Amino acid sequence: MSSSLRDTVAAADADRFVGRGEQLRAFDELLAAGTAHRVLFVHGAGGVGKSALLRAMQRRCAHRGLRTVAIDGRSPVETVFAAIAAAAQAPVVVFIDEADALGAALPAVRDRLLDDLVSTSRVVLAGRHRPDPSWRENGLDVILREAAVPPLAEDDADRLLALRGVAPDRRPEILRFAQGSPLALTVASAPAATGPGAGAGSAASAPAALGSGELEERLTAWLTGRERLDTDAELIEVAAIAPLVDAGLLAAALPGRPTREAIATLAGLAVTERVGGRVALHGVLAAAVRARLRESAPGSTPTPNPSDPTPTGPTPTPSDFTPGGATPGGSTPSSSTPATGGSGSASSPLSATGGVIPWAVLTGGLLVLAAGAVLIGRRRARR
Repeated sequence: MSSSLRDTVAAADADRFVGRGEQLRAFDELLAAGTAHRVLFVHGAGGVGKSALLRAMQRRCAHRGLRTVAIDGRSPVETVFAAIAAAAQAPVVVFIDEADALGAALPAVRDRLLDDLVSTSRVVLAGRHRPDPSWRENGLDVILREAAVPPLAEDDADRLLALRGVAPDRRPEILRFAQGSPLALTVASAPAATGPGAGAGSAASAPAALGSGELEERLTAWLTGRERLDTDAELIEVAAIAPLVDAGLLAAALPGRPTREAIATLAGLAVTERVGGRVALHGVLAAAVRARLRESAPGSTPTPNPSDPTPTGPTPTPSDFTPGGATPGGSTPSSSTPATGGSGSASSPLSATGGVIPWAVLTGGLLVLAAGAVLIGRRRARR
């Protein structure tokens, strides 16, 4: 019997999967017969590769002959309940991607999993945020295990670029920009669009556009299906410069604008997420916008005052701020029984630090905000 197109896609997905040894070991231990763990909660930044990791875990299950069910957390909760009920008759490994999208329904979904699945079943959830304290109450801590998904190590990121056909001399610039973000690595190394109005390019030539608006357009198209967002460019620029945006910040950065309307517009985009009462732009896209701003107004970044504390933390990169918007993930392997397709997700801007902003990061953020204010101010003055 000949293989299908789905088989071809699944094989390509497997061939391009790199790294994640620690997380896969945690999954193997979850499947072990003698463990008390039954639930693995995978969490990490948007575009960091959580969906790809879940697909790799499902391939491991297929090799072992284990029954699997994949559920997209963005589905209506009734669809999620139905998928759990259909899986409940025998031992199964249930994968729930985009778990954050379940929102207030997540505790009810958890209860349904606990009540309906047989005791030898396993559950893997993936989302932007760590599991909240309720996951450690009433004995749940005995069966729960967490696995954080950090950016790829440089060797793994370089290997991914090699697998994508990027020449060795072209990789360093992509690696510097992407900082281990699989989404950034994938988009920056993807062949440029061809056809009327499209610029020439290929995976090998992609790094030449890293500091330009072309990369921003590629990311926007990847995340939303369109090259440009249907909103004021300056609104996006403020969101790219500030990790979190609220009405007060918008009023200061863009005086005279109706801030409530602007916040609502920003929050409604597919590349943002609400974090409390504020809004954050997808971190990888934000990094590309900042690169464009620096390139369009060279020399406008203010020089830090020598008396100011010197930041010792890392320079903000695509993995620092991790808001919403879908990321590449796609459907599950054919060996699973998916309720719906899965995709990547995004994470809270504070998740990497456990909700505490280190002084160095805060200081660096203030410098970024100051630089952005100058860039936007000069742009407006030229009009």
